Amino acid sequence: MPYDVNKRLSEDVLRLIMWDYVFTEELQSLGQISIIWNPKPLPFDAVVISSICKKWRRVALDHPTLWSQIHFRWPRTTILMYMARRRQMPLSIAIDERAWNSDEFPEFGLTLSDTLQTVERISIEWCHGWYTDKRAPADLTSWVFSLLTKKMPKPKLRELELRFNGSVRSDLSLDFPELSNINVRNISLKAFRPSWHRLTDVIVNSSDLTLSEILGFLGAAQMLEDIVLYHRDRGYIPDEDDDAEVAASKSNDPPTSLPNLKHFKIHWCSDQFADQILRRIRFPSSSSVVLSIARREDDSIFESLPRFVADNLRSAHTLRIDVHTDEYVPFPAFLLFFQTADSPSYRLQFNEGDHLLLTPNDRAEVIYPQGNALLADLTSISFDKLLDATINSRFIPTTAVMHSLFKAFRNVEKLTVRAYVADSAITALRAVKDSSIEHRPCPKLRTLDIQGSQFDHIRLNKMLTNRKQWANDLEELKLTLDRKKEGRMEPEDRKSRKTTLRKVSRIVTTYEVEDGNVTGSSDNDSDPDIWSGIL
Repeated sequence: MPYDVNKRLSEDVLRLIMWDYVFTEELQSLGQISIIWNPKPLPFDAVVISSICKKWRRVALDHPTLWSQIHFRWPRTTILMYMARRRQMPLSIAIDERAWNSDEFPEFGLTLSDTLQTVERISIEWCHGWYTDKRAPADLTSWVFSLLTKKMPKPKLRELELRFNGSVRSDLSLDFPELSNINVRNISLKAFRPSWHRLTDVIVNSSDLTLSEILGFLGAAQMLEDIVLYHRDRGYIPDEDDDAEVAASKSNDPPTSLPNLKHFKIHWCSDQFADQILRRIRFPSSSSVVLSIARREDDSIFESLPRFVADNLRSAHTLRIDVHTDEYVPFPAFLLFFQTADSPSYRLQFNEGDHLLLTPNDRAEVIYPQGNALLADLTSISFDKLLDATINSRFIPTTAVMHSLFKAFRNVEKLTVRAYVADSAITALRAVKDSSIEHRPCPKLRTLDIQGSQFDHIRLNKMLTNRKQWANDLEELKLTLDRKKEGRMEPEDRKSRKTTLRKVSRIVTTYEVEDGNVTGSSDNDSDPDIWSGIL
């Protein structure tokens, strides 16, 4: 028998549904509405749910919390309606460039100043991104700082977001008893010292803090869950002052634990700076640690690894190395990710120095050799616990380098290679004549994934046939076939490739092929047997 679910919903459940619909963590998203001239209120979330039916309207109007999130770029009538309907409930306020420049802001700015003690969340944004040169006007920053330093009884502010650029103010002292989340660019962490022990989520510019002060903050902020520190810019090069700062911070005190931490990020510091943080802070094994390492002049990527990281890298069970030269990708050219069984997951990114100013082609000539040098340096490490390895680089090293690296991958079961041409990696998986089992590449390999890469079918078949004699059976092989490119091949070549790949498919348990476009070229090992000693 049909029934009306709406009638069966209790008002308490309906309020929960409504709040789930209107609530947003990102206050600035409240302003992402195309505002067209309309004398009537626009269909904002709370307005929408209050227009469903008489019952919903009555419940919505009796639930003032639904009207407590306001963006000051909204039409004046809408803001006044929300302000009236939220009654005395704590406010969540968003302000951006358009709101600040509106004719109505002076009125609402005064209202906000008078009701600030009832505001629990505030977001003020002037520009997007941390690395923009656009600064907020002086009258805005002056108004914000006067607002925050205003004396008031029992302020309710728990989330503060100030996304606009300017000099870091370290002369302020802000005490908000309920403050737990801050995202500020130009107010020093020192200003929030009374709230350190309550903070859970922090995104700040830490350029005015020494390493000792950062360690002091981390030691006091035991409730931290997520933290992002923007310490230096991407072009920073460590110097003697950095070394002196690290030396001054060293201590024999036991490490500080952050039991609630989920994510830790620090952008652009030296390897020694990062090493001290890793040694002085005990991170939960379930957390993730992101380090942006500023390299010293002439230092390789491997030389720029913090000592603590290099020691833990030997115990990694998962390893990923990314090298790219795309100037439009929002992360640096060199990425190293790894995870061990009893420590956090680590993601390290390394800067490129002045190479950001080069043309794409010139940049590639600098970046890829450095990435290949990292792979060569990693051959000195015995990855005894490594099970899953990924190498993602447009150009990968020679077969000799890859073979040395794969010999260190003694227990790797899954290997992923993403390159223009994967031939050097394929050949490197073959055993050298008369080599002992401990000097053979990836003897426990079960899955090989070279999707997205070009490959020579004859070389692939030779490698699999070779491994059949001495290694575990390959259970899974993943390839990409460029049907358009194969269609342009000579008929005899196309037939030969098809026949060889049929043989390949019979050697492995699972043969997975995807259609796609693979393009590019490589100067590595154009001759399948150029590396002497291959069986």
